[in-house]
Amino acid sequence: MLSKLDPLFVSEAVKISGLGAAVFFRGDPPALLPLGRAEVRVTTPNGDRFETIAHIEATRKVPPGEVLAMLLPDLEPAAIPPGSRIQILKRCP
Repeated sequence: MLSKLDPLFVSEAVKISGLGAAVFFRGDPPALLPLGRAEVRVTTPNGDRFETIAHIEATRKVPPGEVLAMLLPDLEPAAIPPGSRIQILKRCP
């Protein structure tokens, strides 16, 4: 079911010291997007792909307020440049 969601397009990735990269998205996220851990596939603008575990969260960003974010542990923001696509593959326990 989760893999049927449209990919999310990265607008910005920032470093969270000691944790990894926090990724923010363009537009509104799907209403059925679950919070928690999920296996995701990242496709960068140049076509490189990799899979990783992401932590999907609602967070506050100033502006615009509460937004969807993903924490990608142990990754640097440069690995997820703006324009990258993130496809949710499945939920993790």
